[in-house]
Amino acid sequence: MKQRVAGGVLIAFVLAIGVLSDQIKAVGGQEPDSSAPNPVEERGVPMPMAPGSTLQTLPQSKVGKPCPARLGVPFEKPLPNPDVCISALSLNETRHVAFTVRNIGGAGTGAPFLIDVYVNNGKTDSIQIPPMPNGAALSFEAHNAFLAGCQTVSVRLILDPQRTVPDADRTNNEYAENWLSPCPDITAEISQNKVNNNLQYYAHVKVSNQGTMPMPAVQVRTLGVTYNPTSTPPPPGQCIQNGNCDVKDSHTVGPLAPGQVVGYNVDPKFMIAQTLVVEVTILCGPPNNCLELNQANNTVRKVIGPH
Repeated sequence: MKQRVAGGVLIAFVLAIGVLSDQIKAVGGQEPDSSAPNPVEERGVPMPMAPGSTLQTLPQSKVGKPCPARLGVPFEKPLPNPDVCISALSLNETRHVAFTVRNIGGAGTGAPFLIDVYVNNGKTDSIQIPPMPNGAALSFEAHNAFLAGCQTVSVRLILDPQRTVPDADRTNNEYAENWLSPCPDITAEISQNKVNNNLQYYAHVKVSNQGTMPMPAVQVRTLGVTYNPTSTPPPPGQCIQNGNCDVKDSHTVGPLAPGQVVGYNVDPKFMIAQTLVVEVTILCGPPNNCLELNQANNTVRKVIGPH
């Protein structure tokens, strides 16, 4: 009788384990099939961009799967294997493709691996990444992936194309973005800033980047000439050679992120009754010599004061 009871308990325990296993499969899904198509290539579903990228304000489309926005998501704890992914993709100040790769898995990669860089579907670079311990993050510039113009461009990264890393999640080994008009656009705005109970004023200059990419530091030259408002405003750009500049200022401004604005007063102050014609010019130099969406707005002119 005791043997029968013991045997019945054992059978019930085995059946319970089988039911529990089926329930776990129903909740957790099947194990990945290595022969199944790459879900990135199959679906091409846009995924959210990782925070911190300099491209978040850039109108673009994204394909693939970057690192999770918050490490630990979708995994409550790191998987036992390494897991490499892209956490940031950008165009740097020298107009080279730059990116950050992370290992968010629970183990090191154990060996170096490659990242292939494609621009408009052509492979431009293949960069060897050194062995990465778990939790590591490394940033690189693709020296051969240089964007010389402002046309829309597609940039794609493929991590570990030779599959040398025992990666826990292959679905995040490819990431791509389409960058629309990837250039800065620097311009200036001139206004009157009244001070001393509105008895005097400064010429106030605001420099802004209206483009979609960061702009390296630029020199901003401000020239101004006072004149009788009943006459035609003199061209401020000639005041240097004429020796009659009432305002002669040079500021280094930047680098400027997309949408960033920097404002400042220009010395000296003028009496509120004085009329001033002001000209602001963005003077560009290396590294990109003002490769912009619109260079026609690099010089602006305005009359402030009574006129």
